[in-house]
Amino acid sequence: GKGWLNGGNRFEYVAPVTVGDHVTATGRIADVYEKPGSTGALLFIIFETDYVNQRGELVARLRGTMIRR
Repeated sequence: GKGWLNGGNRFEYVAPVTVGDHVTATGRIADVYEKPGSTGALLFIIFETDYVNQRGELVARLRGTMIRR
């Protein structure tokens, strides 16, 4: 059957977050592509989530890969 696999995540801290900060997360699909696998095509979805504070400053970024078999 088909299923999802976590292909890994990378979390990057860009600036300090302090008590009282309001942090907003915005996610997006950065890339989608296929690769051949031993049991058929594998679909790779690369996603990014940016975290910004109340001043609009980027404080962190998550980049991850999901794989569908």
